[in-house]
Parts: sequence; structure tokens; C-alpha cells
Amino acid sequence: MSNATKSLEIKSQGPDYVGWRGELLTELALTRLAKVSGIEIFRPSAEQAYDFLIGTSDGLFVFIQVKAFSASATGIS
Repeated sequence: MSNATKSLEIKSQGPDYVGWRGELLTELALTRLAKVSGIEIFRPSAEQAYDFLIGTSDGLFVFIQVKAFSASATGIS
């Protein structure tokens, strides 16, 4: 196994569709997870610093902020 590592800086430049598409894909994944595990998904208002709030039946909550990028636009293959 190689010990070589490669560092990559992802900038927020790229196609306009990436931001909203990333949120839709996240919502799809969370919705599927909710059906299996029984979590609740909340969408906060636009001025909040996070995109999703996940709640469990035990009263635990997780804040999720989506940061999407395009692998093809950044040259990642």
C-alpha cells in the first residue's frame, strides 16, 4: 500500500446547479434513512446556518450543513 497522499483544495466556484442539487441528494438520502431508522427530518428557515436538523426518538439532534462540489469541474477523476 502506498503512503503517498494528495491534498486538494475545493473552492466554491463551479456550476450553479451544484448547490441546490447537493441539497436535493442529501434530502433524498435522509428520507430513505428516515424510512429505515425512524428519524425525523426538519428543514429550518433560510436564515439558519444549517440545512437539515435530524431528530431521533431518544431526543438526540444532529445539525447538517451541505457543502456540494462538482468532481468534474474541479478535475477530480
